[in-house]
Amino acid sequence: MLKTTKLLLLFLLVFITSNRTQAFEIDQNATPDRFIGLKPTFLTKTQAVALQTKSEDKTNFTAILEQADSAGIILRNMNVSGKSIYVQLHLQNRQSTPQQIGHALRILHNNAAPNIEEFVIQTFYEGVSGTYISIMRKEFIKTVNSAQSSPEELWNNTEITTQHETFNQPKTGANLVRHPIINYFKPTMLNLTLRNKLSLGKGRRNPLYRSDAVIGYKKADPHKRYTRLQATSLSFNLKNNLDRLYLDVRPVNLKAIRSDEDIYAEQDFIVDTLYDGAHFKVAKDTHALIGAGYIDEGFLGVGGEILKRPLTKNWSLGLEGYFVDKRSPISFGALSIEDQKVWTAHAKFTYDMPKYDMRLGLRTGAYLDGDIGATASLTKNFRNGAKVEGFTTLTNKKDYDNFGDQTNLEAGLRLIMPLGGLIKPFNIQINTDTSYKPFVRDSGQFIEPPFKLIDITEKLDKAHIEKYWNDITK
Repeated sequence: MLKTTKLLLLFLLVFITSNRTQAFEIDQNATPDRFIGLKPTFLTKTQAVALQTKSEDKTNFTAILEQADSAGIILRNMNVSGKSIYVQLHLQNRQSTPQQIGHALRILHNNAAPNIEEFVIQTFYEGVSGTYISIMRKEFIKTVNSAQSSPEELWNNTEITTQHETFNQPKTGANLVRHPIINYFKPTMLNLTLRNKLSLGKGRRNPLYRSDAVIGYKKADPHKRYTRLQATSLSFNLKNNLDRLYLDVRPVNLKAIRSDEDIYAEQDFIVDTLYDGAHFKVAKDTHALIGAGYIDEGFLGVGGEILKRPLTKNWSLGLEGYFVDKRSPISFGALSIEDQKVWTAHAKFTYDMPKYDMRLGLRTGAYLDGDIGATASLTKNFRNGAKVEGFTTLTNKKDYDNFGDQTNLEAGLRLIMPLGGLIKPFNIQINTDTSYKPFVRDSGQFIEPPFKLIDITEKLDKAHIEKYWNDITK
């Protein structure tokens, strides 16, 4: 049964990554004011529609929602006030924010009444609200017709704020447009991750490795005062050579934190995460996230974080803490717990360097093994969603490395690479997650929750929008 499941996962990977079908077949004779011949198929990215030279006599909300749905764009809660139209744009994770804003603006222009002069788009990512982006209609049209203007000029005439005088709170009366499409647009993302862990070591099994396939979903369900965040995933162990870990590298630790990974790798499958949490804003630019459940492969518990991240600045400052029970790696799906309660707490700081698409991170505090120390990291982001991270951790407790020596220092690399996916008819993302770090260390370890505020808010901040602003015309 498990072998069959693994084969099905492999088939799903091959099918989706090889599916590069365009979203539409477009009539080659279509003129700029006539966009016809659309045959929707699978979508791997949001699509840009052609701009029409003539707009509707009155704003056609149904057409906006239907065209957005066909183009893989999630729009909600449209509202009109005077000569402005407001809409909430829920971002996908495989394209830059400006590119998705540009796709939404095209649809709004084609279906808005002639008297509409301003488009106000509020961005959302995984249910978390971002900035209000106010763009004048004429300026956007001039920019798309690049001979008349440029993205730089549009940027200078665009207002980005964290609040809006008119649309700060969506109305609930007659002006709020409702549509059946909105009811099922609850952002859910199915993930398939091929996870590979590597490390050099001593002994005849070198290098050490573990490969597994993680399949699961994340769901963000916005409410009036908070957003409910859920995550569920299963990991299927594919192959590893960790069976000689203790013979070649280190003695057994009866109170292991992460050094018992070889026992987890013996399982055919593990409940990787089963998590339920909530995000809410506690103040301007200050986010909070709390959650409980099977937080990562090794621990069950409760915890969260609070993050101060001004969306128009390049820095963030936060606190996190977790109180957890160690999961038993020999139980079914690692669902049982051992008599081992631990806690961790850290202060965190990040600084973004938009010019280089890099982020410097620093955390300091108490780690899961009771040791005190700090971790410094440097992350490079790429346009296609790939990330490369290097980190080093120094604590006051020595522990084994993969060569059998004891040291206070740990260092590693991590590469996350998107392989493909769909956003329609289902939101499916396939990635590889490859890391190089010691397998056997218990010191310097912290919780890896399914949701992180720094990742959720990344697509919403001004630095990201400014960096990729030229994508607004793509």
